[in-house]
Amino acid sequence: MKTLLLFLCFYPIQLWAPPAEMSKQDMIKAWEFNYLMNPFTPAQLNSALKLFVDRPDIAMAQARHESGDFTSAIWKENCNPFGMHHPKIRLTYSTGKNRNCAVYRHWFYAVLDYAEMQKYYYRKGYDHKYFLQVYCPEKNYRKLVYNLL
Repeated sequence: MKTLLLFLCFYPIQLWAPPAEMSKQDMIKAWEFNYLMNPFTPAQLNSALKLFVDRPDIAMAQARHESGDFTSAIWKENCNPFGMHHPKIRLTYSTGKNRNCAVYRHWFYAVLDYAEMQKYYYRKGYDHKYFLQVYCPEKNYRKLVYNLL
């Protein structure tokens, strides 16, 4: 009888309680294991971008453009699909420089670093168009990336 009474009292509370959410760090650890254990595919990159990055469609277009559809030397040597440079100020997942670009242990860390770079500029109040302009000051870069969407 006590068990039934406890069940009737506490079961409704469990229905109203929100589910426990994973912290960002726990999510990163879970996905990191998944991505590190499997070989690279563009679909994996796309799914990681959807999880961690604002405007993943544009980020995927940038990765395709910057890495020459994942065939460039920077991509192969540095695991850097975005052609990002090693930052001087902000938090980074980069381990150093090679060919004037950031070096990552795995492409997954380049995605996390791209997300950190977005946060850095968004905190300063800049929008995504300005972010692309800072990312590559080349005059037609934004137009070129939008054409790849």
